[in-house]
Amino acid sequence: MSTGTTQEQLKNEVLKRRTFAIISHPDAGKTTLTEKSAAVRRRHPLSRYG
Repeated sequence: MSTGTTQEQLKNEVLKRRTFAIISHPDAGKTTLTEKSAAVRRRHPLSRYG
């Protein structure tokens, strides 16, 4: 399998994802993790959000 094909498959899989869950005990940094994830997602080259 070529690198181009692998990259294209990865891109397609990433674009399929819409939701995820964060489950942990209180005060474990869930909000911080969620905010960081959203910020990274907005800066990602495949992002449709900015």
